[in-house]
Amino acid sequence: MNDTDVYPSAPRADAARERSLDLIGHVSLSLGIDILLLALFVAAGTISVRVPLLYAAIIGATLAALRALLQQPWVRQWRDPGLTRPALLLLSAIELGFSLYSPPLAFYFLNLLFLAFAFAALNLDLRGMLSSFILVALGGMWVRLRLGDALHIPSRTGAEQVLVWLGHASILLRCCVVGWYGNRLSLQLQQRNHELSEAAQEITYLATHDNLTGVLRRVPLWELIERQPAPPPGHCVAMLDLDRFKNVNDRYGHAVGDEVLRLFATTVRNAIRPGDALGRYGGEEFLMLLAGTAPAAALAVAERVRLAVANADWPRLAPDLRVTVSIGVAAGKPGETVEQLVERADRAVYAAKQAGRNRTMLLRDDGVFEAATPPEAVPAG
Repeated sequence: MNDTDVYPSAPRADAARERSLDLIGHVSLSLGIDILLLALFVAAGTISVRVPLLYAAIIGATLAALRALLQQPWVRQWRDPGLTRPALLLLSAIELGFSLYSPPLAFYFLNLLFLAFAFAALNLDLRGMLSSFILVALGGMWVRLRLGDALHIPSRTGAEQVLVWLGHASILLRCCVVGWYGNRLSLQLQQRNHELSEAAQEITYLATHDNLTGVLRRVPLWELIERQPAPPPGHCVAMLDLDRFKNVNDRYGHAVGDEVLRLFATTVRNAIRPGDALGRYGGEEFLMLLAGTAPAAALAVAERVRLAVANADWPRLAPDLRVTVSIGVAAGKPGETVEQLVERADRAVYAAKQAGRNRTMLLRDDGVFEAATPPEAVPAG
């Protein structure tokens, strides 16, 4: 066991202290119910008035001391920064002590142990709960043996019988409320975890995807290409470069240029296969990964993309707007770096531009550029 297993982190310690302070407030409200019931037992002649007065003084002082202690900054360095286990054992000792001090109501003080453990369960781990249970159970057995025949339930009058029932009912009701409160805390924690998970996913998405087009950023796509297995089955990359994109920005403005990039990315995503990946390489350049694809198949996919771009509804962005793309394809080789593979795809793009733009070129292993349409081979220059 290391220190992180024993001493909680600062946020966890602060959270435990806050929960304990909240629980002290609830225990204080519960104490008011106990004082009222004890006062009724005084009125019924079951106990002396000293019992509720002394009980209120001791419990009240204990809760006040715990609250003051929890406010101290050095408490957060303790193994139990919420002081839950010490508070449970201390309150249990008070209940056991009053069982001996006032035998006529020993049954009631012993029953309050259930409520004390219900409160503690909201802020205590299983190990602390079981160790506390063992200590309190042994203490309860000792009290039971000391009381002997003095331990009984008051029933001399109808008033006492009603008050006994009220005592049981109040403890049962408060245990139900504590259970409901714990369930609410659990639901709030689940909701918070869900929100944190969604926030983490959003952060991851923003870190890995281009905020304009929604495709992968350059680095995540680069890493994806690096993780591809060496041939076979092999993989190809395709460099996509929008033709004369600067003219689009100059003629229609950068706002339309951004819309062109968005529609282009959407068009390409709709044209590629589910296992392919698209990323923005920079500016109007995009890079496509075709995993597990032979060069001929990759060329066919890239050509389908080129045709989809050429036939997209560009005029809806601006009158007379027409956008095409030049694509260069290269197949991965054993022992080749991603930089070398992308550089060969970039050479294929340059060949497509030189051949008249709006076409797809594959740089074959023999150093020849193969065009998808028209079906001809162009020697590499």
